[in-house]
Amino acid sequence: MTSIEMRAVDETAINVNLVDHAVNPSPFRVDRDTLTHLIEHRENREKYDGMGGLPGIAQSLLMDLKVGLSSKGAQSEPSLDDRKRVFGINKRSERKSKSFWALVWTQLQDMTLRILLVAASISLGVGIWKEGPEEGWIEGVAVYVAVLIVVSVASFNDWMKDKQFRALSAVRDDRPVSVFRDGHVEEVSVHELVVGDIMLLNTGDQLPCDGIIIEAHNLNMDEASMTGESKLLRKAVPTARDPGDPFCLSGTQVMEGTGKMLVIAVGDWSLQGKTMALLQVEPEPTPLQLKLERIAGDIGKLGLIAACLTVLALFVRFTVMELTCQSHQCEQYGKGWRNSMINQWIDFLIIGITVVVVAVPEGLPLAVTIALAYSVKKMLKENNLVRHLDACETMGGADQICSDKTGTLTQNRMTVMQMWLAEQMYKTVPEGRTLNQDVAALLCEGIACNSTASIRMNPETHRMDHIGNKTECALLQLCVNFGFNYEQIREKYAIEHVYSFSSARKRMSTVVKLADGRFRVFVKGASEIVLDQCTEVLDAHGHPRKLNAGDKAAWKSGVIEPLAQQALRTLCLAYKDIDGRRDWEHDWADQDTPNAEKDMICIGIVGIEDPVRDEVPPAVKKCHQAGITVRMATGDNLTT
Repeated sequence: MTSIEMRAVDETAINVNLVDHAVNPSPFRVDRDTLTHLIEHRENREKYDGMGGLPGIAQSLLMDLKVGLSSKGAQSEPSLDDRKRVFGINKRSERKSKSFWALVWTQLQDMTLRILLVAASISLGVGIWKEGPEEGWIEGVAVYVAVLIVVSVASFNDWMKDKQFRALSAVRDDRPVSVFRDGHVEEVSVHELVVGDIMLLNTGDQLPCDGIIIEAHNLNMDEASMTGESKLLRKAVPTARDPGDPFCLSGTQVMEGTGKMLVIAVGDWSLQGKTMALLQVEPEPTPLQLKLERIAGDIGKLGLIAACLTVLALFVRFTVMELTCQSHQCEQYGKGWRNSMINQWIDFLIIGITVVVVAVPEGLPLAVTIALAYSVKKMLKENNLVRHLDACETMGGADQICSDKTGTLTQNRMTVMQMWLAEQMYKTVPEGRTLNQDVAALLCEGIACNSTASIRMNPETHRMDHIGNKTECALLQLCVNFGFNYEQIREKYAIEHVYSFSSARKRMSTVVKLADGRFRVFVKGASEIVLDQCTEVLDAHGHPRKLNAGDKAAWKSGVIEPLAQQALRTLCLAYKDIDGRRDWEHDWADQDTPNAEKDMICIGIVGIEDPVRDEVPPAVKKCHQAGITVRMATGDNLTT
């Protein structure tokens, strides 16, 4: 590796480590080790500042922070394959699997099998010596064959199980993530993330890579899994007033807020990848397997003790009879030393070996392993991925199932079915041209600005692809149906601040700046909560009018409840104009309901349908028949 000077955005000279082009030709002006070192020593900001901060790092990675990477690979920048070659792919190296013969050797370490092999060897030798090679080999070889079958079946089962789990783990770890490429949002597989990508962050996301914040709106991360820090850490772009913390670590989770980050480390080179590489351990046997192995071992020990006692008793009896019995009193004893005595002792030993072979339950652990593996395979056919065999041991005793609703019990493809807009109820979604255009424009501006999702026409399926939050996608589809371009609306307004959605707040707000210098707050959320904060409503002509308690009560019982009874998710959309700029962060931090979300104007209420999966009703019925209670976890209206 060499070190030269590069020119940052501010045209100052800075030092970065470059890839040695003679050894590993690279078009980039920064190498993998430099970026991982930046994450590992993130407390030292001199390194970050010395690289020119975010603009300098982006320039070193030959990417544009405004449009992101090019999916097809523009001529002016390296291709995605070049980035994978230089910086690695976003997959962790798996532990090298054991060969079949290594698994056979592992099985032969079992004490029970060792005892059987020793007994078989003795039996084989004694049998051939005593009965001749024609018949003396039968008992010993029979035990060898039994051990061979046990070892072969167990080893083959472990080999197949490891092979299946590796294939299943690849499916389990794969998931879609939202990235910003070619100037728009698109979904890609998490394994297709590359260094230089712009990844979108939303509440609940678990980061698959390391990155640097590009944009953040009330972004709080839970880094307990990586750093042990129990409290949420706020992420922000460093400024002169606030140095902030721009580093996002792989394996951590977004608890609040939204944002964008520049990916700088993936796969084995990410912080989580390096940590996991140090923690790779052999899979442990299941609790039931441990118990059965312990029982089998105890039985084997008892069998060995019984065999020893049997041989000892026979030997003592033989010795006593030899010493005490006179030749004229006994036919077999008291005749002094003779070669037949050795045969007699060998018979005693064979009896002991027989006791050991019969007593040791060599097939018990194997039988349980095969039964559990069969359970895993059967559940896999029913689309249930079981990562650990011990899960099959406990699932049979489950009598309660708690399930998420959205995306689990439902299809997670939402559509606006009914709406209440400007004090008028629509049982079906109307055409945009039939609405008051000022009201429709205000509604669509609020939807476009106060969301992070996107929708695009798929040329192959000729259907709209929903990228991001599915509820927001349903609202964006409504804008498109009304004839509005949500992307143009987003370009028109500059976002000042975002009050993110959380399960406690049950609403999301976005502050935008208007052309006349004023500010407008768009709010969407749980109907009852948002409606309670409204003091005005738009009438059929698009003019605000005052609300009273009677109006709100009538709408809750006459609009929200009927929609909820039809299993529709209800959302209320509102807005508020503010004359002057405020300290939005301080306004948010002081109270649960910021001043920006008080005294709002209600635009309307929408009812969104999320169809139940076809297989859910019969599955729930089967659970009830089996005595299992199914519980649904959701943040929706109780009636819904």
